[in-house]
Amino acid sequence: MRLAQQLQLRALDLIHLAYASLARAGYGVSGFVTGDKEILSKSSLIRKTLKLEALHPGQVTHTQ
Repeated sequence: MRLAQQLQLRALDLIHLAYASLARAGYGVSGFVTGDKEILSKSSLIRKTLKLEALHPGQVTHTQ
């Protein structure tokens, strides 16, 4: 909630970021994949404020 005004995203997007932030704190998750254009447009700010990488599915390499 304290970053909502700074991030300027919709409520549902903020909930997704809160979950990802909890996953970072609890499990060491460093980022997430999304097709959401609004979240991706704020990826630099998300990286700076939440220490999370927001990646487009096209940026992810597939390995087996």
